[in-house]
Amino acid sequence: MTESNDGIGRQEEGTRRSRPEFSGNGVRRGGEEVKRDTPVYVKDLARELRKKPTGAEAKLWRSLRGSRLAGCKFRRQQPLGRYIADFYCAKANLAIELDGAVHAGPEREEYDRIRDETIAARGVKVLRFSNSQVLESINAVLDIIYSEIAKTARADS
Repeated sequence: MTESNDGIGRQEEGTRRSRPEFSGNGVRRGGEEVKRDTPVYVKDLARELRKKPTGAEAKLWRSLRGSRLAGCKFRRQQPLGRYIADFYCAKANLAIELDGAVHAGPEREEYDRIRDETIAARGVKVLRFSNSQVLESINAVLDIIYSEIAKTARADS
């Protein structure tokens, strides 16, 4: 074993440190520490999903990126525990999900319901839109998102 000069610790020469099962140690929100519970594989999957958005995701992202909607910053493919939100705004505690054909069927509806309840338990509101809504009526979708952000702003003041 050799000691590194950077003070980080000991490591066998020629070996790599293994990645932790969960990312991050914890963050402070509102004065209290919140433990991060995102498995590394979820973080890696989110990174891959950002590289290949669907047509509906790309269209909505053009309207959300750069704080274009109500000055709120959105992130794409944001891990929330073991789930990944298509879009997430921390300021408004808002997740946006776009549903394509894969979300059809009773099994998937049950999965989505449980997923939404789990995310809601974190204090995050989930809005769902179909891909066709985004592709055919982007302004109506943006109006609904804006209304939800405005509700959050009123509740905070």
